[in-house]
Amino acid sequence: MTTVRVLIQSKAGVLDPEGEAVKGGIERLGHEGVERVGVGKVVDIDFETDDTDEIESRVEQICDEFLVNPIIERYSYEILDNQ
Repeated sequence: MTTVRVLIQSKAGVLDPEGEAVKGGIERLGHEGVERVGVGKVVDIDFETDDTDEIESRVEQICDEFLVNPIIERYSYEILDNQ
C-alpha cells in the first residue's frame, strides 16, 4: 500500500476568510509580524499499488477532476510511504 498526501491551498490573491480569522487570533494573542495565514485542506489517499508512475497519474487525475477547483486553488502532493 502507498499513501499520498495532497495539500490543497488557495491561489495567491484569492480571499481566504479562514486564514484571515486565524491571523486575527494570532495577532490578538500578541504575536506581531504575521503578514499572512493560509488555511488549506489535507487529503490522504491510500493506493493498493506501489507503482509510482501510476500513482502520480491517478493523483493528478483525482485532483484535476474532483478535489481541486483550478480557478481558485492549487495543489501539491507527496508520496509518504510504500508498504
